[in-house]
Amino acid sequence: MVRSVAYRIRASGPYAGNAAIPSGWMSWRNAMDSLAALGLDWDQDFFLLHLGSGAAIPMTNAGREGMELLALGSKALERLAVLDIKIQVTDVLGDVYERDLQCIRPLPRTRHSAST
Repeated sequence: MVRSVAYRIRASGPYAGNAAIPSGWMSWRNAMDSLAALGLDWDQDFFLLHLGSGAAIPMTNAGREGMELLALGSKALERLAVLDIKIQVTDVLGDVYERDLQCIRPLPRTRHSAST
């Protein structure tokens, strides 16, 4: 079962430094507000599943099983530099597990060599 979920968002390019986007980890509501502040429309430019405390997550052994937490369109990919999801779950024995899902990361800079 879900214990907690938090989101971290950083805008890219001309959207970087947007004051409406808090730094650090935030709630689902703040993440939704931050994405809207970037001019992104829910269910058109992105989908972000709301997982609250106590929500059940199906056990799975394969990547194709499970549930979709996030979907991003080209506009969202253009405006986001970072989107992380931190999720804590408790198993049936009461053990707590935490995973940081790095959904979007900046592309590594490549060195261009001058051709002669």
